[in-house]
Amino acid sequence: MIEETTVTLATVVSLNRRLPRAVWILQAGLVFNALGNGAVNPFTVIYLHDVRDIPLGSAGLVAATSSLAALGGALTAGSIADRLGPRATLLGGLALAAGAFACYPLIRATCMRSSWRRSPAPVVARG
Repeated sequence: MIEETTVTLATVVSLNRRLPRAVWILQAGLVFNALGNGAVNPFTVIYLHDVRDIPLGSAGLVAATSSLAALGGALTAGSIADRLGPRATLLGGLALAAGAFACYPLIRATCMRSSWRRSPAPVVARG
């Protein structure tokens, strides 16, 4: 175990010498972004369910859709960066994400809202 840890630390130190500082700053930003999204998603579901009165299933679907959109964006970002440049791609992606999060307070209802209230499922789900 100790030898594996030493090899890993040696690898990280050797990578640090090879990569430019800008790459390390970008990767650190991506780590913080991933941590922030991971911390926000559960609270997004709670916000949509408790504050906006969206059914829990629909709120979970919103969070899942957000994650799938991030995955799709990550898969296509490389080819977009080749065409437009990495800085424009990054700024465009961040602007789209900020715009999507800014629209959350505008959510008032879902198409399932009226049928959800009439069905016996909420009574069963709440115990």
